Amino acid sequence: MSSPETPTTEVIYEAEYEFHRLSLFLKVICVCFYSILCFLSVYGNLLVILVILYFKRLRTATNILIINLAIADLFIAIFCMPFSYWHTLIFDDQRWIFGPVMCHLLAFLQSLSVFLSSWSLVVISFDRWMAIMFVLSPTMKLTRKRALYLIAVTWIFSILMALPLSLVSEVYVENVGGVEVRLCGENWKFFGAENEKELIPMVILISVCFAVCWLPLLLLMNVVLDVWPNVATWTYVLYLWWFCHGLAMLHSIVNPCVLFMRNARFREGFRYFSRFLPWIKFTEFKLLAENKRYRSHVVKQLNMVAYLPIVGSVKSDAEMEQETEQERDEKEQRIQQTLQIRRKEFHS
Repeated sequence: MSSPETPTTEVIYEAEYEFHRLSLFLKVICVCFYSILCFLSVYGNLLVILVILYFKRLRTATNILIINLAIADLFIAIFCMPFSYWHTLIFDDQRWIFGPVMCHLLAFLQSLSVFLSSWSLVVISFDRWMAIMFVLSPTMKLTRKRALYLIAVTWIFSILMALPLSLVSEVYVENVGGVEVRLCGENWKFFGAENEKELIPMVILISVCFAVCWLPLLLLMNVVLDVWPNVATWTYVLYLWWFCHGLAMLHSIVNPCVLFMRNARFREGFRYFSRFLPWIKFTEFKLLAENKRYRSHVVKQLNMVAYLPIVGSVKSDAEMEQETEQERDEKEQRIQQTLQIRRKEFHS
């Protein structure tokens, strides 16, 4: 029930509105799903940030942009998931119990999370395009300093785009089954308006996953419900909304999974920081080790003395990861023997 002292924060709508309700069984399923999703998202994205910051070989300019993307997904896991299923599942009438300040703040943080994730993907895609178009130009290469500038731009753009949504969000009162209930939503009437090439597949995959996860919810909220308002009265619209919303929230754990599947160095870093889990086996560093005798010292000798093809330097990360220390030592011995034979032939 709104009080006369707070007319600017609460608005009363006279029309009655009937909320569709989930069964207790579906509520339990949704709560469990979002709880697991929130935990995996926080763990996965923290793992991405920790791996990049901990290992020197991964502190590249592009990976700095990936840190920004992981932070955006962390924001979604922290500010979007818990509140979404809390005030919608715990209370059937979607009542808002956190007050007007949290209504404005949460609208800002949730919008910031989505916009920051979107702009981060745009910047990463732009970086890959520049790497292809200007591959031989050192002046166009992305440096860490430029990456930090781009991150600052993404934050500025995201904040500017999220501020209006925070300003139009308010706590209002609706009549639900004869009971006045406080809700948090948007009111636009205040503004006078009516309603490197190897990374390319990974970037494309991340962008496609973002579109697949977020497009259904955005279409439902911004197109379907605006063009066909009667859809909100359908019996099964709540199930459709929860499916689209769950799919959008699922995106927050997609990026760590893509990095794990597509990048061998990230896989090694993930295993290192997850070695406390009983099903994770980690023995030694192979791709993230500081000393690479086989790939640096021996191959350099081949190039300078014997002029043999440098086979080891063109191995992929996945192949190097599968190669054991013993196999590398055996290859090094064979290379040393070949070098001795070539030296004898050269001096004879």
